[in-house]
Amino acid sequence: MAQPLADLVAKLAADPGYARAFAQAFPRDPRVSAQTIVKALATYERTLVSPRTRFDRWIDGDDTALSAGEAAGFRLFAGKAGCANCHDGWTFTDSAYYDTGLPGEDRGRGAVLKLPVAEHAFKTPGLREVTRSAPYMHDGTLATLDDVIGHYERGIVARPTLPVDLPRALSLTEGERRNLIAFLATLGSEDDPQPPAKIVAVTSGESGPAMPVSTVSQSEKAFHPTHVRVKRGERLWIVNNDARTHNVRIFDPKMDVDSGAQEPGETVEIRFPQTGEFLVSCAIHPKMELWVDVTP
Repeated sequence: MAQPLADLVAKLAADPGYARAFAQAFPRDPRVSAQTIVKALATYERTLVSPRTRFDRWIDGDDTALSAGEAAGFRLFAGKAGCANCHDGWTFTDSAYYDTGLPGEDRGRGAVLKLPVAEHAFKTPGLREVTRSAPYMHDGTLATLDDVIGHYERGIVARPTLPVDLPRALSLTEGERRNLIAFLATLGSEDDPQPPAKIVAVTSGESGPAMPVSTVSQSEKAFHPTHVRVKRGERLWIVNNDARTHNVRIFDPKMDVDSGAQEPGETVEIRFPQTGEFLVSCAIHPKMELWVDVTP
């Protein structure tokens, strides 16, 4: 909310309406506090669940679920327009951070990671119910989806931090723009989404059995393999075979590793001095996960 958390707590606590609402929502802890603000936001976000949409029915084989124009929009999304380079998966986001060339001085992820390559980078938003979430971009400066498409066609600010995933020189016809926006509308519910009857937690974890290897590759925004085994004191080499800049991060009580910017072709070397299970990730592309089992 563009302010220090302590300032936000004080501002909400001083507002009689918010003070009453928090007291009603949290009778056992009626104060406005950092903890109750987080709980309130999390409770609200759990209601933002999109049901199956016409696009889901089309993917499942119902050829009548989308019109010809909407299907053409999907082909543009996955092909010429390059949207699927970052908006992938069933939530239509790779959860990574990119500089999309939006004008402004906001440093985004760069201010957090202190990495020049992450300057002006913001997280890829999911696109479920996207027609209901205007205005767009991290700062809300684009009022419509047509404005968003126009930005990617003619509004990108040239900066050295623009990613390889960002299409350059995009040019769409008026019909293609209409089809692309029509497709995006199929990612939302036809009626107002209803809060789910039950919240199902989805957690990430180890992928496949641990492989006894000494070298791990990074490519296409993923570690290969994703679960390895090394002996205590041994080195693990992580090689960036991608066209993208990555980062190697371990945030664990037993060890703290931050490689900084790992450019294509560069190798990060990690020695594990203690046994245990460690999660290695990329702070630029957080969905990248590597589990390391360190044995005696």
